[in-house]
Amino acid sequence: CMQMSFNFAWLYTWDTNSLQPRRQSARSQRIENRRNRLLVVTSKVKSDGQEEDPDLESSPLRDEFRSYLLTGSKRASWPEGPTVQTTKARSTGRLSGRSQKPRPGLSGAKQAEGRRMLGVAVTSGLLGLTIGMQPQDDSDEKYDSSQVIDMLQGQWEDEIRITIRISGRTALFSDDPSREYTIEESSSEGLILREARLMDVIGSDDNGVFAAVWRFPWGQEHQWERLTRDNVGDQEWDAAFHEYKSGRLDVWRELSMAAEDGCGRGTPFQKLWHDGGPFPSGLAAFIFRSRLLAGTKLVPGICFLHKTFGYRGVILGHDSKCIARTSWKEAMGVDEIPGGENQPYYHCIVDERDRPGGEITYVAEVNMIPDTSRAFPIQADLVQAFFIMCEEARGYIPRKRLAQLLDEQSEQGGRFMI
Repeated sequence: CMQMSFNFAWLYTWDTNSLQPRRQSARSQRIENRRNRLLVVTSKVKSDGQEEDPDLESSPLRDEFRSYLLTGSKRASWPEGPTVQTTKARSTGRLSGRSQKPRPGLSGAKQAEGRRMLGVAVTSGLLGLTIGMQPQDDSDEKYDSSQVIDMLQGQWEDEIRITIRISGRTALFSDDPSREYTIEESSSEGLILREARLMDVIGSDDNGVFAAVWRFPWGQEHQWERLTRDNVGDQEWDAAFHEYKSGRLDVWRELSMAAEDGCGRGTPFQKLWHDGGPFPSGLAAFIFRSRLLAGTKLVPGICFLHKTFGYRGVILGHDSKCIARTSWKEAMGVDEIPGGENQPYYHCIVDERDRPGGEITYVAEVNMIPDTSRAFPIQADLVQAFFIMCEEARGYIPRKRLAQLLDEQSEQGGRFMI
């Protein structure tokens, strides 16, 4: 836009004196007007052979001039002089189509020069505008290794739904949660993680970059996408949520074991379970009390029915809000669900009688109905891998490995990784 403005300003100031119309005397203006009227007569004579201009009816040269226009032969009575010579030349040119109607003011050369300069200005201005609208390439911006590692902190997910948690230079992957990987630094290749090289970081926000591209030595690439962006109060809510769920899970475990043993020590836990306790202490828990009590009976091992799709399932893990990639949220229509993404979400194993294939879903709290009578027992191979069935309690309690993952989530926060 600046280029276009400069070009037009330069054109406006370029040789303005030469572009100004010439001033004509009264006599010259009368001669010019008379010549233009003669040209009109010429056009009419050429078109129909008749001339009807009333201004020329009284001219003594009318008949001779008309004969001259039609035949091209000059009569003896035709007066010599510069005026007649000019009129003849202009009229002949008009009949042959070799010239245009004369225009007072700028000369033809100046008009052509002005049009040429205007075309140059517009063309260069549009070219400058097009170049200015091209996206800027930020690839030249360099970061050192420590800055890039700071950008990578937090939780990510790739296109095959593997969750990655970066803490310092340590990375934990959901496909191999028993092992911690270290981000290594190479002088020639940059950052290396699980044999993959960091190729690019895309975008940036207050929490770091939006996406990161990694390439393996055999050419395969994986793109990480940051799972979520923290809003004001999210950290306090996340801490209160996990503390409350951890306490509720302990009550559910004790209640289930007491029911299996058939002893009376389950009575106090039954009252605590139905009352929604234990409730965490602190100001944050008091502020979020109503939100916590909304999912008081939704803990790992509880069976449920999906409110919309009706399938049966059991809760495997929980998150304080929808922690997922933006592309997944848009595809699933999370914003259209009552409560949207700012409500607890649960990782659930689906009964294979309803959905074969060992499916794990990510369900909003508003769509879950705890139901131990109709949903229990769940028929799925994954249930046997992560839970111990309690028939008397009509539910499940987590096995050792699942309990460890839930404890790690309570300590570190963020998304449940399985």
